[in-house]
Parts: sequence; structure tokens; C-alpha cells
Amino acid sequence: MTTSRTSLKAARIKYADDYNPILEYWHEIANGLAVSDKIRRTFKKLADDVENGGEFFYCPPRANHALEFIENYCKHSKGKWTGRPVKLELFQKAKIQLAFGWLDANKKRRFREVVDFRGRKCGKTTETAGVSLFMLIGDNEGGAECYAVANKLDQAKLIFNEAVNMRSQSEAIRAITKKRQSDIYFPAMFSTLKALAADTKTMDGLNAHFFSQDEFHEARDSKIYDVMVQSQAAREQPLAWLYSYTGSTLPPWSQPDCGL
Repeated sequence: MTTSRTSLKAARIKYADDYNPILEYWHEIANGLAVSDKIRRTFKKLADDVENGGEFFYCPPRANHALEFIENYCKHSKGKWTGRPVKLELFQKAKIQLAFGWLDANKKRRFREVVDFRGRKCGKTTETAGVSLFMLIGDNEGGAECYAVANKLDQAKLIFNEAVNMRSQSEAIRAITKKRQSDIYFPAMFSTLKALAADTKTMDGLNAHFFSQDEFHEARDSKIYDVMVQSQAAREQPLAWLYSYTGSTLPPWSQPDCGL
């Protein structure tokens, strides 16, 4: 099934196959860019992996596909930026490339979980909405169930509503999706994107391909996280996109695969 790559209009932005914001970001860190020790150690290791190879391999076209989707088809919907195309910062490009560009021998993603602690008003909602739409449309997953989850439905809808706003501003995305009462539907792949809350009474029977979890550190317990991760068991390369703000700490029940 190749509909997601061919149904959209030709990309206006196209990155070269040798474009590598991971190495570019590491170069800035190594030359004095102020980041946390965790970020420094993570990118030092991963930059070395990119250059030296190993069990996994780095695939620039797969990595760039996500960047191109977001920057070509997603627009802001708040304040003075309303209507302007999303232009990812270098640290965002590096993060997204790490998530989507690292593959195993079967060409499946290396990372299944990404955790991001970031300052407030640093683009988490916009970035996550763009990634959510990409996972719905651009990941070539049949029947993809994509969710924005949080403790309360109003909180979960922050991401979902931003994705709805992005869809409404993109002729290309509108042409191949439908906005239904409670979800965005991609009929070519029978895929959906919707908001889901921890206090939702019925969470059984989910088969999630992707989920984002807002304010991850505030989760009262691991219930919604556990349910969502377990719901991904039948997927070949699921992805969890967890985020919160700088200064918070991971809940004690969490053991993420990769903290970015």
C-alpha cells in the first residue's frame, strides 16, 4: 500500500539524502550549545552510531520523509504565526530524524518510545500534532489507530484540535481525509486519529499504532500508559510520543526506551 506517499501533492520542501540534523545538532552541542547533560550524552552516542554503524542503520530518506510532511503540509493556528507553515527548529529535526530514521535489519524503526522534556511554549503541541498527522497519513500503516491521550479529555484534545486545525489549513490533507464527529479519518488506509482520556470508561479493544501522552509526568499511575503500550502489541513498529515540561521528573513507574 503506497497511497500515503502518492496521494499528496508533490512536496515543496525536499531534503537531500545526505541531510543530517543529528550530526549538525551534535556539532553545535560539541561547540558550546547549552543543553542538559542527558541531551549531550544521548547525542554524542547517537552521532557516533550514525557515523560508525552497528546493529541498526540510519536511513536518511525515511528520516526526511517525516520532516518534509510536517514542513510542507502543517501550519500554525495560534497568534501571529497563524496560517504560516511549520518550520522545525534544528533540535526538533534531530529528534524526529532519530525517531524515524533508525531502522533494524527488517527496515523497522529502532525506537518505539520517545520522551521529551521541554520548556513551556517551545512548540510541543505543534510538533506533536504534526507527528500525529504523519503517523495517520504518512507511515504506510494499514488501519492505523492514532491517539492523543492525557489524564482528562480536554487536555487530550489540545493535540487533537491542533491536528484538526492543521488539516483545515491544508488543501492536500483535507482532500484525502475526513473530519468526523470524534476523529480524523484517512479512508485510503482505514486509519483514524482521535483524543482519548484516562477516565474514558471503555479502553478495551484498542489496537494503537501511535499515541502521544501529554504532561506524562502528571499521570496518577501507569494505567493509561500501560493500556496504550499493551494495545500496540500487534503492531510491527508502533511509536509512543511522551512529553512534558522542563523541571518535571519521570513518574516512578516509567522506564522509557529513549529519553530525548
